[in-house]
Amino acid sequence: TLDAPMFSMHDELGPWLERAGIDVVLLHAASFGSTPVVAASGIPWVSFLSLPPLPLFMEHDKDRVCRYPNYMKPPSVHELKDSLMARMKNHMICRFLQGYMVIADREFRALFAARGLSMGDGLLKMITSAPSLLLLGGPPLSLNVNLGPNIHVLGLIERPKRNPIP
Repeated sequence: TLDAPMFSMHDELGPWLERAGIDVVLLHAASFGSTPVVAASGIPWVSFLSLPPLPLFMEHDKDRVCRYPNYMKPPSVHELKDSLMARMKNHMICRFLQGYMVIADREFRALFAARGLSMGDGLLKMITSAPSLLLLGGPPLSLNVNLGPNIHVLGLIERPKRNPIP
């Protein structure tokens, strides 16, 4: 089952965090089973995810998410603007991904509930609701994705015009 990998450090993490000398925790956002322990520890923490700010994670309006190129096989923005068929295909893939996330959320909630834990507002919000979330920069950052005040983008950002190296 998913319980073993998801909660592999859950039981040991609480006592480890209680040790003196831990000033801050850097937690990978995919360490789902560790998130409740770290959040409850009272120690400041930062989460990171080696992904760009994908609309699926950043936008919580399900209709707005599907206006962006999907992340499985994204068409170009130009193609989306020019082709009704491309927009329909993109929209169908987006709805499929949203359906998949509903199933994933349901399964994760069951795992958390079996341990007496809560996922709050769900899997996607759990990923993005850390006090500070660091994301990898670059495409599709050029998409106009709403970022919460706790979300910080690191790395490369597309520039329309290259700057010469001084």
